Amino acid sequence: MAQEEESTTPFKKDLWLTSLEGTISSSNSTLGNSNSQQFNTTYGFDISSNKLFKDRWAAGLRLTATRSASSSFIDRESESIFLGPSISHFFSDNPQGSLFLEFSPGYVRFFESSEANIGLGIVEEVVDGNGFGTIIRFGYAHVINEKVVFNFGMNITNFWILADRTSEPGPTTVSENLSIGSLAFSFGFSVLLEKFFF
Repeated sequence: MAQEEESTTPFKKDLWLTSLEGTISSSNSTLGNSNSQQFNTTYGFDISSNKLFKDRWAAGLRLTATRSASSSFIDRESESIFLGPSISHFFSDNPQGSLFLEFSPGYVRFFESSEANIGLGIVEEVVDGNGFGTIIRFGYAHVINEKVVFNFGMNITNFWILADRTSEPGPTTVSENLSIGSLAFSFGFSVLLEKFFF
């Protein structure tokens, strides 16, 4: 009777996969009922820790922080924090690496400040809110050695936020829905450990 072939994947059951990654993206956001669109460049970092509950399948927690700034007619700065569970799948048994796909839904906290000179004076606005978001990651994980992995790929991010917009002079405050979508290039390193590490 033929013996079952042993898996050669480095992503083996019961290991911990801890990652630190950076992202660069070009984003397009639509703000509430104004139908105004904003284009900017966003930088961020991701920290995650996952347990491989079976070969090539992992589940854990992801924290993502992003920051963007743009200067034109409107000077604008924004920050967001995402926290949520994640599930990942590595498609190949190849010991040198594998394509992967990860899905993560979670909580989003968002803050934005802007300033515009409209000729009659300076108008300042602050947007503060929270809501729900999803991050889909896909790419390739290259195994440098049995413990260290280099990851690169793309992140598709969508946030839906209920926010308060406060304008000065006034002040006046209105509530509105904020929708943000972005496509980001991501890169970073992971370590495979037998014991939990942050």
